[in-house]
Amino acid sequence: MAYEIGTTEAGMAELSALVVAVEDPKGKEYFERYSFYKLAGDGQKKGYGLPRTKWVWALITQEERDQLKSFFPLESNTIFIKTRLPDGSYASYQAIGNWQEKESVFGGGYIKNLEIEFSFMEAL
Repeated sequence: MAYEIGTTEAGMAELSALVVAVEDPKGKEYFERYSFYKLAGDGQKKGYGLPRTKWVWALITQEERDQLKSFFPLESNTIFIKTRLPDGSYASYQAIGNWQEKESVFGGGYIKNLEIEFSFMEAL
């Protein structure tokens, strides 16, 4: 199992199998089962909304960044992904992909700390 991305469910492909192979996200892993949490009157924390996640690369080449950006013609759009869950398994979702607003160029053809956020994730 591995991370996948696509503009359609049928067109999803592993990141390593893209025209320009992209390594799986590195860095801190994020996955939240709910969009937001509230503390209920009885003191229990309650989760509401759909899951969200973030893919993070501490360092990525310009070519890998451009390959990923090709899935984002807009800053936010519908995307299909397979992502890692907290238990180590993977699940597929239709989501809203949100491209990072500001990117840090590291130099020598590398981008530092690239983050792609996925929200409003609906299980496939």
